[in-house]
Amino acid sequence: TQEELGELIGVQKSAINKYEKGRVENIKRSTFVRLAEALDVEPGDLLDDEDSAELLIPVTNQSMAPTLQAGDKVLVKAQSIFSKDDSIYYIQDNKKPYLARLNQQDDGVIKVSFDNKRSKKSHLVTPAELDAGDMQIIGIAIQLNRDL
Repeated sequence: TQEELGELIGVQKSAINKYEKGRVENIKRSTFVRLAEALDVEPGDLLDDEDSAELLIPVTNQSMAPTLQAGDKVLVKAQSIFSKDDSIYYIQDNKKPYLARLNQQDDGVIKVSFDNKRSKKSHLVTPAELDAGDMQIIGIAIQLNRDL
C-alpha cells in the first residue's frame, strides 16, 4: 500500500500518492534511491522515458581512452540520478561538464573515475555533496558513435 511504502522509505502516504500522480518534480536523490530499493527496481526504471532527452556529446580528450577516443561522439540519455554501476555518465562539477565512469560504494559514496589511468585522478562524491549540487549528473551514456 502507499502507507507501507511510505513507511519503508521514510515519507508520508500523501507523498507516495503525489509521486504516483506525478505531482512532485524534485524528489531528493536519497529518497528516490530508497524508493527504487523498496520496489526492487533500478532507479532509472522509475523515470518516464517519454520525456527523456538525448544529447550527442563529442569526445574532445583522452580521459576515457581506450574506451572513448577523441573524435568519438557519445549519445547520452538525460537523467539527473545515478542508476547503474560502472557506466559512463556525463556529469558536471565546477561548471565544467565531462564524461566519467561512476560506481557507488556500499556507504553510498560515488567514485568518479576515468578509463585512462594517465589522465585525471579518480575522486569520491558523497550523497550529501550530490544532494547539495556539488556534482550534477546530466545523463548516462547509451551509445558510442565512432567514424571508421
